[in-house]
Amino acid sequence: INKDISKIDESIEYLEKDLNSCNKSSLTYYELGMYKIVNQSYSDAEKVFLDGINFDNEFPEFYFQLALIEYKKGNNKKSLEYIKTALSLSNKKEYKDFKNEINIKE
Repeated sequence: INKDISKIDESIEYLEKDLNSCNKSSLTYYELGMYKIVNQSYSDAEKVFLDGINFDNEFPEFYFQLALIEYKKGNNKKSLEYIKTALSLSNKKEYKDFKNEINIKE
């Protein structure tokens, strides 16, 4: 397990450096945010995804991940806003299913 954690930490460090270069992309933000989630650093992941939206506001996965984070915090209204934005950018079944789940719990 320590070896896996070390690899995750190395990946996070690499991606954080990449964000400060001219090579950054939406996927860089997405991957870094996902590694933060794996590390259970949800507030850090949220910041990365919000920064990702500032970089590319048409990348639906940022909104989907933010919807999941807000849902986990019990903020269904904000979660629903994010998932609606994700759905406006992509009609993925996963997004529709999650939106339906939130609507049931409201």
